[in-house]
Amino acid sequence: MNIGIDHGYYAIKTRHCSFPAGLTAYGSHEPYTRQGLLEFGGCFFVCGTGRQPIQRDKTINDNYYLLTLAALAREIRSRGALTECTVRIAAGLPLTSYGRDKPKFRSYLFRPSQPVQFRYEGVEYSITIADVQLFPQGFAALMAEPDLLTDEPSLLLMDIGGWTVDLMRIDNALPVAETAHSLELGMIRCIDEVRERVRQETGLYCATCGRRMTSSNPGKGAKREKAEYICYMGANHRNNCTGQRSYVAKRVEDIVLQATRLLLDTIKDTPRDESVEARVQAEMKELKYELRKTQQQVEEAAKEQEGLEMEVSRCLLGKSNFTTAMLSRLIDDKARERRELENKALDLERRIKNETEMSEKVAEYYNRFLGWSMEFGLATIERKRIIISQLYKRIELGRGYVVNFEVDWNYKQFIDTLELEQHMGITEVGIPMPPKVRKRSTQNSNRKNNGAA
Repeated sequence: MNIGIDHGYYAIKTRHCSFPAGLTAYGSHEPYTRQGLLEFGGCFFVCGTGRQPIQRDKTINDNYYLLTLAALAREIRSRGALTECTVRIAAGLPLTSYGRDKPKFRSYLFRPSQPVQFRYEGVEYSITIADVQLFPQGFAALMAEPDLLTDEPSLLLMDIGGWTVDLMRIDNALPVAETAHSLELGMIRCIDEVRERVRQETGLYCATCGRRMTSSNPGKGAKREKAEYICYMGANHRNNCTGQRSYVAKRVEDIVLQATRLLLDTIKDTPRDESVEARVQAEMKELKYELRKTQQQVEEAAKEQEGLEMEVSRCLLGKSNFTTAMLSRLIDDKARERRELENKALDLERRIKNETEMSEKVAEYYNRFLGWSMEFGLATIERKRIIISQLYKRIELGRGYVVNFEVDWNYKQFIDTLELEQHMGITEVGIPMPPKVRKRSTQNSNRKNNGAA
């Protein structure tokens, strides 16, 4: 059986299935879900949850090998084939590194221990990998459409992926090797850049008047030598803002970078199971409370509708204060309200039953947050700005360079608040503590430090 696998940065793809290239290891302990669950070598892994940090060398660890096993299991299941079988894997490599990486990636996938035995989503598999063949990405796909090369003196091949865009010119149906390029400008980077542009337009606000701030870069003949963030409305007397009008951009950015680094460090020692389970349980508790409340409203609406319908007979006997037209309108309104509440209750029941989907969604945010914590220290300033744009919903600048952060709730749920509280530098610049953790005052902190001294 021949199975083609695309080992992408964003997703793993076969002919019949596709899932995110994320992997979470649980060691010897079985996790909370069986969806995407791979058991291999006595350890448990959940495949397809979120997206792992970018690995330019995919053979640096076993992640992509384990994802390959999951892809084989999914494809075999889709084809209705036997779980004990022999397969030949066809995979691709980027154009620019094809010759260099081919031997290493083939050895990575084609291991001597055969057959490979594992369990995926509760089903036992025994797969003998007979061969692994590698092909240049993009160009191999073009071979499936040879008519595109007919009578074309020159064309440009573009393979747009999650992280990279591979380019190569083809002249008279022959690839021109020296024109091959692999650029880190894929869809992941594209989306991140869009988010960064949105943040630049909407993410920085004046803490006093709440209006968006603008950036000012020094140019030739400028009054100020340094780049600044300016409260445009206050500086131009468009409102009664009494806050600081301008802030040195580098000082603000240094504060934000320091706070973000400390914030991301708090997740490193937080067990994934505890973070995801706690968030899912909180979501389930809130949904169940909302369901009980909605069901009570449905019962009340039904009783009120029944009472109005009984009033019709009194109206016909001339014993009611309502007219027939009035009762008809009230009954229709109450019936409509009841249907809306019943639909809301059904939707809540569906969401409660779909706990697995909720767990995966929370896990995706966790994996992304964890990936940021690992790459932030070594990332370029442009990449750090992109991470910041997604981590915070809003950043406010106040007089005296007091910076307040509003962390996106999708990531705030994983912050280790006790760990965060120990970093006074982060609380002083304004990351708010959740209600269950009382923020220590600067005065008490200074008194404690003086006492220790």
